[in-house]
Amino acid sequence: MNMTPMKTSLVTTDDGEDEDIQQRRFCAKNSMDRFGDDLCGHILSYLSLEDRFDCECVSKQFQRTIFESVVDITLHDPYVKRSRTDINDMQMLATIGRKCPHIHTIDCRGISKRNQKQLRKVLAIFRDNLRHIYCNLNRNTDKLWPKFGPLVTRIGRISLNTRQSLTHCHRLSRLRVHTLCDVFGDTFKELLVKNLKRIEFSHNISDTNELLSAFVAQNQTLRSVTIIDHKYEPHESWTEMGEELSRLPQLRDLTLDVKLIDGQNSLNESLRAIGLKCRQLKRFSLTLGVHFRRLNNQSLDSLRFYCRLKRLDLTITAAIDD
Repeated sequence: MNMTPMKTSLVTTDDGEDEDIQQRRFCAKNSMDRFGDDLCGHILSYLSLEDRFDCECVSKQFQRTIFESVVDITLHDPYVKRSRTDINDMQMLATIGRKCPHIHTIDCRGISKRNQKQLRKVLAIFRDNLRHIYCNLNRNTDKLWPKFGPLVTRIGRISLNTRQSLTHCHRLSRLRVHTLCDVFGDTFKELLVKNLKRIEFSHNISDTNELLSAFVAQNQTLRSVTIIDHKYEPHESWTEMGEELSRLPQLRDLTLDVKLIDGQNSLNESLRAIGLKCRQLKRFSLTLGVHFRRLNNQSLDSLRFYCRLKRLDLTITAAIDD
């Protein structure tokens, strides 16, 4: 006859009167019940959503705790991979909404335009506890944002002629756009976003430094900036840009992809202004390309003003003189 090892644990109950009553509960040593729901839930929190559905039937304790820690989901197109967060599987998404009552963040940036019409139904499922939406802006979703715009906190892409929807996104903190023009109104006099924490954009000749100056003035909260230069800009452009970026007192993370065609000192002057004035900067990534010139040592002299950095990533696609 096989005996199952047992372990005794104390359970405190409150009968509504002044004194607590401790009851003994006997749990098998090979049972997760002996750890309590809190520890069990913490262990299960490391599982993916797919694995949680697979393990739900293991025990009653699993059923009680396995979905408690699910607070965010990422939606995807059906042809990307098979999973329970398929944007077109409304029945399964409704099941997830019922089993995971604490979901407060939905990431739908990976959804293609043709499937984004389904978003209205999805947001209706999770709207009771929803606090954060990560999305893209395009014509298929324009009608959503007057209602759900205040929940949008991250945007990964803005399609042509949809930037006015930004006016509904009052809590937006992270934004990726093609050019800085995308955050201004049609006449470029009205700035559509303020108090951002992170911005990523590509710099080109249409992004005048007047636009950058107006943007920086209303986004002093920026902590992370990524600028990608797809064209070779003149000396004055990068010098002025460096001056504008140096006006960001909370900047901690800066990524620059720079291409220079003339004036080696333009980079040096830009970096000097940023290094001297952005005293909170901790991470700096510089990718440098030089057109038809050899990069001399003085071009990076200003890096000596970045003594507070914790991380520096430097990529150079030019010959350096000895």
